[in-house]
Amino acid sequence: MNKFSRVFVILVLLAIALTACAAPGSVPEGKLVVIEPAPNPITAKLKVGDVLELRLPTIPAEGYTWQPQDLDAKILRQEGEAEYIADKGPNASGGVTTVRFKALAAGSTSLTLIYANPKAASGLGLSSQSFGLSVEVESGD
Repeated sequence: MNKFSRVFVILVLLAIALTACAAPGSVPEGKLVVIEPAPNPITAKLKVGDVLELRLPTIPAEGYTWQPQDLDAKILRQEGEAEYIADKGPNASGGVTTVRFKALAAGSTSLTLIYANPKAASGLGLSSQSFGLSVEVESGD
């Protein structure tokens, strides 16, 4: 077998192995749109069925999480809980929190998330961190 054939066989086997490892249902039916904070206003343009993934820099505080405020449940639905992944770098003090939303119907809305502790006494569980963007969802036709 020549070198090209061996490399080809290895790549085919690797592709088969990776396909077998994929969890059922792990691929969203629409596309994944990833948004990170930016200095300018952000507008996310989605189609019905797409998943909006927000990646928010976070310095963790016990009990605090990113929470949507006034979410228009006719247009967007949060998918699961916010997930925090710590930065493993030697000088890291935080990480990134990922929050996902599924586009349900056509329309425009604003999406605001605040970093808050839902179990704290009224007003004591808020922080100064917030993130907002405009979301425009088109029909998936």
